[in-house]
Amino acid sequence: MNNHKKLINLFFIIYLSTLCAQNVFAKEYIKYEKRKSNQIANDQLSLREREWLKNHDPIKVAVKGGWMPIEFQLENQLHRGYTIDYLEKIAKHYQINFEIIDFTDDSSISQADIISSTSGEKLEDNNFKLLSTPFLKLPYAIYINKNTHKVEDYNSLENIKSSKVAIYKKSGLRKKLRDSNPTLNLLSVDIADEAFDNLKFGSVDAYIGNQFVVDYHIEVHRLNFVAKSGITPFTTEISMAVKKSEPELISIMEKGTILLGQNNSDLMGRWTNQKSDVAPILKSIAGFILLVFAILSIRFYQLKRKALRERYEYNETIWRQANFDYLTNLPNRHQFQNTLKQAINEAEIQHSRVGLIFVDLDDFKHINDTSGHSVGDELLKNCAIRLTECIAESGHISRLGGDEFMIILKNFENNQIIDSTCKKILAALQLPFEINNEVHYISGSIGVTLYPDDSKEPEELVRYADQAMYESKKLGKNRYQFFNDTMQIAITNRSLMLNDMRFALKENQFELYYQPIVRMSDSSILKAEALVRWNHPQKGIVSPVEFISLAEESGMIIELSNWIFDQATDDLKLIADIMPEFQLSINVSPFQFSKPESLLNYITLINKKNIPAEQICLEITEGLLLEPTTSVVDTLKSLSEYGINFSIDDFGTGYSALGYLQNFKINFIKIDKSFTQNLEINHFDEALCGFIIQLANKLEIELIAEGVETLQQESVLSRMSCEYAQGYLYGKPMPLRQFIEYLECTKEK
Repeated sequence: MNNHKKLINLFFIIYLSTLCAQNVFAKEYIKYEKRKSNQIANDQLSLREREWLKNHDPIKVAVKGGWMPIEFQLENQLHRGYTIDYLEKIAKHYQINFEIIDFTDDSSISQADIISSTSGEKLEDNNFKLLSTPFLKLPYAIYINKNTHKVEDYNSLENIKSSKVAIYKKSGLRKKLRDSNPTLNLLSVDIADEAFDNLKFGSVDAYIGNQFVVDYHIEVHRLNFVAKSGITPFTTEISMAVKKSEPELISIMEKGTILLGQNNSDLMGRWTNQKSDVAPILKSIAGFILLVFAILSIRFYQLKRKALRERYEYNETIWRQANFDYLTNLPNRHQFQNTLKQAINEAEIQHSRVGLIFVDLDDFKHINDTSGHSVGDELLKNCAIRLTECIAESGHISRLGGDEFMIILKNFENNQIIDSTCKKILAALQLPFEINNEVHYISGSIGVTLYPDDSKEPEELVRYADQAMYESKKLGKNRYQFFNDTMQIAITNRSLMLNDMRFALKENQFELYYQPIVRMSDSSILKAEALVRWNHPQKGIVSPVEFISLAEESGMIIELSNWIFDQATDDLKLIADIMPEFQLSINVSPFQFSKPESLLNYITLINKKNIPAEQICLEITEGLLLEPTTSVVDTLKSLSEYGINFSIDDFGTGYSALGYLQNFKINFIKIDKSFTQNLEINHFDEALCGFIIQLANKLEIELIAEGVETLQQESVLSRMSCEYAQGYLYGKPMPLRQFIEYLECTKEK
């Protein structure tokens, strides 16, 4: 009976304890909900702000790609970080569609509505305004190598006043430290990895950096030798910036930052070990319940273990994504850069050499295009395995991206080892690859550069290896090439030419020349081709052969082509005063189709200038039409439907497939000058020209023969019923003023 009473009393106590726990939890939860509801009440959008959001979708946000953990970009091109989480919270709350665009220090932000993160109180771009409330306020902390220094000796700025300290070069901390501790010996670094290397090798005593950023680097990259010894009184504030021209968006984002607050604990907890506002409540309640219910303690322990395991797995995943290629499991570009710097540091100490081998697969794009990306991915995996088997134990292999691999060789005695390794790689890549019961073949082009022979700088070594690899491709592919002085001269000349080109666009050094196109039936001039020339202040007239390919490689071709079209259409209006229906041919680079909006803008431009579309003829190459992308097809269709004419330039020189002529609306075919110039001596070229002319006539496409220089060539072409001719027989390319005088003269005749 007594035992029965004790059991009843025990259950009664448990019941009362449970009620108490529920009461405590309910009170704390009500307080939390009140705080939350007050926040929500203060962040409601006005009717005008909601209307603005409806009319502005999406809102473009410029986000940096390399500022872990604030914002960074993974190998799969996805953006991650505290800023992204912060924006997602605001987007979810206000139903905003944010579109992330890449933002680097030298890129244009004219397309962006918001800059996701800006450190400091001033903006270089006056078109943007900093939000009044920074969403992050982070302290600067002191870090040391705990293997060589004691924490208690470096726990404050006072203790390190005579030490050598590394700081980030672009931060505003340098001046503050100079003012407060003038005896500090400061060393500026470009990236955190450089500071850690200096700590590791004893080049500095301490590193002062952003606590949030540095702590994350230490955890993700497992820098076990680094310890945080103290906190400085200095902080950095990080704010968002919004276009001044959008006051509604400024107001919305101000409300969003007030809603989420500064250093949002929930979001910070994802990237640090901080807990949310509710965590202390839950912890106290869990502790109280643990005293009452033993079984809940076991469950809590299991949940805690699970959370720790998930966090470890999450950190492991983030670390692998940040340092390893997802497809081949090889170290990625970021890890390669760290390994290369470490190899160079070791070689400098040991007075040894480092070899850099850049491997690029030949014609890999063809495999992707013909067999599909899944086959291409399998091929890359197999190539990674073969390359790994070709290098010695002291070698390191990484995948930089696409079909590019980089190999670092250390502790080699002579260049014969490099030669042997390159030959092994070439032989391994030439062996057949069997994928999905199909056999595929590929080869590789290799560029080699050496430390310290060619350079002592990691960036230069990579650039030189890349240059040597491209030299291998020029020489026929499937070979290797060492970097040499000739390539250095080529790099220097290319760099100078590129800088001159950028300056030339700003200084209006480019000029258009016009070459007449004659109608052979009556010798009238109804067309001309616009040709760009560069009036270099030192070199004189520079041929497009020297700079067009460089403009395409560097991406400047878009800007240059836009200038050419704008200037040509202005000139056409002057020509039309003499010849009202005159047609102008303007060359278009295949690279322009990578950004079709620039081509489609031609429609707006000629419409604004009141130029009939049929007076514009865009010259394109055969290669563009052989395997056109959807973007190419859509762009050509839009321009053609508007009335713009098209001609195929240099027809017959590179490709034999003619099916594309019936798939696209082509108005003219230009027979390459290599055929017309041999008409007098080569009957094969004469027969080929005749065939092209007959084919064009049947397809109702008009012919223009290029490179006509003699009356005999003109006679042969006229006999074949070629409609138009262009060449020195009728006139060389000439400046606008001279060309207009030429037209007036021929018109009088």
